[in-house]
Amino acid sequence: MKTASKKWEARCFRDEPNNPDGIYFYKPMYHGRRETFSTGTPVRAIAGLKARTIFMALRANGWDATLAKYCSKKKDDGPVTTLGAFVARVESTFDGQRRTITDYVSEFRKVAGEISGIVRATNKYNTSKRKIWVAKTDKIRLDSITREKIEAWRVAHVATAGDDLNRIQSRKTTCNSILRRSAALFVPDRLERAGLTGIANPFARIKPFPAGDHRYRGGIDPERIFKTALVELAEKPELLKALTLGLCCGLRRNEIDKLEWNAFDFDQSLVRVGPTAVLHVKGKRIGEVAIEPEIAGLFRGWLAKASGSFVLESEVQARPTCTYNHYRAQSTFAALSEWLRRQGLTSRNPVHELRKMFGSQIYLHFDLLAASVALRHSNVAITAAHYLAKRPRVTVGFGALMTPENVVAMTQIDTSENKKLQIGASGE
Repeated sequence: MKTASKKWEARCFRDEPNNPDGIYFYKPMYHGRRETFSTGTPVRAIAGLKARTIFMALRANGWDATLAKYCSKKKDDGPVTTLGAFVARVESTFDGQRRTITDYVSEFRKVAGEISGIVRATNKYNTSKRKIWVAKTDKIRLDSITREKIEAWRVAHVATAGDDLNRIQSRKTTCNSILRRSAALFVPDRLERAGLTGIANPFARIKPFPAGDHRYRGGIDPERIFKTALVELAEKPELLKALTLGLCCGLRRNEIDKLEWNAFDFDQSLVRVGPTAVLHVKGKRIGEVAIEPEIAGLFRGWLAKASGSFVLESEVQARPTCTYNHYRAQSTFAALSEWLRRQGLTSRNPVHELRKMFGSQIYLHFDLLAASVALRHSNVAITAAHYLAKRPRVTVGFGALMTPENVVAMTQIDTSENKKLQIGASGE
């Protein structure tokens, strides 16, 4: 009993920034949902007993009955005037993936906090400083976040890039992403579900910066990469699996990480990528990727030696409900990224560049629609804008009219004449 008591005490915590009385809280996770309960006591031993009672009631009666009985937090149906109240109302009615709303709220807090002069902790792992920052941003009034202030913020955000044109364009792209996610909180349907139709959208008239050219330009021979991998990674099957799924199947990192063996249809040489108990895919639809019989044979061999349901072996368990990018096989991706950089890939995310190589190869050998289908994009515009190397350029063919005599005659310029040209250019 003493051990059990200590176990439940360890699950209680104090919300330090907003907890002058030292009250302990309990935050259980059950059936993909997490809520916070106040134990009403600053004594940890008593808080542990209360936490155990709450969890037993949760298992027996479910969320609604448990919240009604033990949650002291009362529903606020009054006017929403602060950022914290707005976020709480929107989060409580959001029916999508938890990580999505977490990203939206985080970006909105960033914009609102910097507009209000509230500096965010630079170390994301410092949870105590982050709680203080969140508590301060929660007090920001919504009506203080105006279009004029947002416009000034984005100009200042880009100005920190200095004079480097590449950094400026990168900062503009980042700024567009931040504002797009922040504005997603104010979508009319989302506000209607939260009962906030009277809230004005401060991002409504903010125009994004012109998009830069993000198309994949290539430069590295994908065939050479694969040939080298078959030799150098033969004794490292997890790295070779990850590389093959990215380069030969066009899978995203998260899809590679959580792909299971039942996704393979070896009779038809297909990989079916769709939502599972641990994998969220874009579009929520099942996509089919054709693979060559030789590639299928490679995976057949790995399947014969598999020790679990996932293609990539890892002792780390999947965390489908977490609010950040969690990968079971992070060590595999880190090692593969290091190997790819040694092969000449210089991008920030070399594992994702394998997918871009895959899409570009499909495009060059077939057409834009085939590449879009293989990459499982919602439309061809996304494919054309981000993932393709340009087709080989055509020329007028006049180069064939040149003869060796023409070239020699044009390149043998008289030295005295060349000197006159140089003098004329210098103005002497």
